[in-house]
Amino acid sequence: GASIAASIRSKVTLPPDPVPPAFPLTALRAGLRELGYREGHTVILEERWAAGELARLPTLAAELVQLPVDIIVTSGASAVRAARGAT
Repeated sequence: GASIAASIRSKVTLPPDPVPPAFPLTALRAGLRELGYREGHTVILEERWAAGELARLPTLAAELVQLPVDIIVTSGASAVRAARGAT
C-alpha cells in the first residue's frame, strides 16, 4: 500500500442530532482505515454535536476553525452553512 507521510487533523461537525448517528462516523473511520490512516496517529477526529440546538452550530463551527484544521466534514444544510460562515 501507499505510505502516508502527512497527518490529517479532521474536524467533524454533523447535524444537530440529539444523539450522534453512528453510521456516518463508522463509515468515515472505515474509509480512513482503508486508506491507511490510523486514528490518533495519522488522523485526529474532533467531533462536535449541537444536541438538537441549531443555534449552537455557528459557535461549534467557529470553535473547530480555531483549532488546526485540514478539513471540516459535515452534513445537513444548517451545519454546512455554519461551517461556511466560520471559514
